[in-house]
Amino acid sequence: MLKQLNGLLRVASELLTEQKNFDDSLEQRQREHLLVITGLPESTEQQRMDRAAADNRNVRQILNELNIDRCLPSAVFRLGKQREPGSKPRPIKVQFPCTAAVVEALRNKKKLVGGKFKGINIRKKACIDKI
Repeated sequence: MLKQLNGLLRVASELLTEQKNFDDSLEQRQREHLLVITGLPESTEQQRMDRAAADNRNVRQILNELNIDRCLPSAVFRLGKQREPGSKPRPIKVQFPCTAAVVEALRNKKKLVGGKFKGINIRKKACIDKI
């Protein structure tokens, strides 16, 4: 009976390890679909939906500047809590349905130097701990 319990515990441990590896792999693949935009000033709109719409418009303008034509973002939102006006703007997380748009944006990000989007930085999504 004790041998059977040890065997079951070993199998359960292996299953948990496999599940964690699968979850880590899935999270890594999802992260490959994400960009983070920093330095984009926050909207001064009073309503949350209006601020979100302004962020969405600005992100689409940036993507147009980068000549991204693979796919549109599936989600755009600010990270963290809203800060006081005049403080450092929160980063924007942009999720795409495909990795090709992320690769294209990173390849073309030098097009943002100067012009309307001077000071804007685009990078891959880092681990949650790093943001």
